[in-house]
Amino acid sequence: MTATARPAPRSTAPAVRAHEVRVGALRLHVRDVGEPDALVVVVLHGIMGHAREWDPVVEALASRGRRVLAIEQRGHGRSDHAGTYDARSMAADVLGVLDVLGVRRADLVGHSMGGMIGMVLAAAHPERIRHLALLDVVPDAIASPDAHELAAWMAQLAEARYTSVDEAVAVWLAGDPFAHPVHMRRYVEHCLREEPDGQLAWRFDGARLGRFVTDGVSAEQLWDAALRLSEPPLLVRGEHSPFVTHDAAVTFADRTGACVVTIPHAAHDLGVERPEAVVVALDEDWAALR
Repeated sequence: MTATARPAPRSTAPAVRAHEVRVGALRLHVRDVGEPDALVVVVLHGIMGHAREWDPVVEALASRGRRVLAIEQRGHGRSDHAGTYDARSMAADVLGVLDVLGVRRADLVGHSMGGMIGMVLAAAHPERIRHLALLDVVPDAIASPDAHELAAWMAQLAEARYTSVDEAVAVWLAGDPFAHPVHMRRYVEHCLREEPDGQLAWRFDGARLGRFVTDGVSAEQLWDAALRLSEPPLLVRGEHSPFVTHDAAVTFADRTGACVVTIPHAAHDLGVERPEAVVVALDEDWAALR
């Protein structure tokens, strides 16, 4: 496993580095923000996401003295596509990135799919993950009807084409009434690639990523991981989340001891809806650990 760093453009603090980390046969893109010797936090995006979706959170955490590794997971962003998408393999990818970059222990913030991978990783390697924060995900979310409809929708998105970024932004804003236009535009711009004919297509592996939802991990496996965590996690949910209802959050807290924070005027995609509120929740949770 090797890493090749690409220098980022010079800017004011926080410092930004970009790495292409090789884990096995895969090249994984990592956005590395903050001082190299600071306490590390890993940020894992959700399905169809990417590292730049979380820029407001990443930059805010780095400005507070953290080193943030925003990893673009297999099949997403500028990382390689893969033949398999399952939680155990993707957790091993994250561990491989930490090994290559010389990170012995980190906090982990995972949104949706990223939180599922975080649960699996933290349960299997408590010596590597100090604390886990879950953004709008609990074990039963993987079994929800909405999740399985998402798998079918991603297959359709693999064939979608747009003539402009504006066209794609308009489509996605129409599907999320809570999204902030600026944050949504950032997500879309960094999630599109140009095809040979000039049209725009999604970077994520829509044709195969649905396998994570259907076969990548089960609710039973996630509950097993959640109940083996070395300490209670933080759960941050959107008030109007279709995946983590109030009752689901209460059940999760009762079984794991998790602290639950509900963000008003938000649903599931907290990175494009209320990133500032996510930072506040993380700050308060980490302050309690000191």
